[in-house]
Amino acid sequence: MSKVLKLKETSDTALSSSGVLVRASVVRLVNTGSGAQFIDVYDSTNTTRVGRHIINRYTAIYLAKDKDQYLRSGSGVRANIVTVEG
Repeated sequence: MSKVLKLKETSDTALSSSGVLVRASVVRLVNTGSGAQFIDVYDSTNTTRVGRHIINRYTAIYLAKDKDQYLRSGSGVRANIVTVEG
């Protein structure tokens, strides 16, 4: 028997090129900017890049990361903390 998981989103946060600490292991990223954007994942000190993703315009993706990692991006990308219920 399969189990249905409900995702709950909170804390709408705009990302920036200098880095934003989003304290969650799963985030939903939405790009409403003028084009595709790089999403860079940095370590807990916001100095070393540990991952890079691309998100197209008007697209949403779910990203799994460590809770203490920073996210960097150009303008138009917003992050929502995702929690699993059920």
